[in-house]
Amino acid sequence: VDRFDFIRMAYPKSVDEEIKIVRLKGQKLVDFPEKLLRLVLNFIRHLRNDEKLEKKPSVRASIGIYERAQAHALIKHKKRVGIDDVKSVLLSVLAHRIRLKPGYKFTIKKENFIIEKFKEFEEKYLSEQSQGKGEYL
Repeated sequence: VDRFDFIRMAYPKSVDEEIKIVRLKGQKLVDFPEKLLRLVLNFIRHLRNDEKLEKKPSVRASIGIYERAQAHALIKHKKRVGIDDVKSVLLSVLAHRIRLKPGYKFTIKKENFIIEKFKEFEEKYLSEQSQGKGEYL
């Protein structure tokens, strides 16, 4: 242990701070709309607060979604990322970056957990948008 330093790092304090990190460290291939990126990062932050998770997604997960969604859009010959591109890459990015607590991992698969959580989050987001709250924008 005498040859190692331990550094504790916290998650970014705000979505704006995480957006700056993702845009700075992630590769830009096509346009990733600010509103969509804010939605995705709020979803990641939502997962970090989920009591069912033992291992939570880091900023690297945010960067992974940012880059893979762009790559997916590029493969589809699109010039900008859409929600369908994000949905297409969620599992490949998050499945190995989260771990359910023992009490939950035998009742639900990680993959189903991710899909259900995103669907719930997206519905909440759309509901807030239609009510004019705009919390995530």
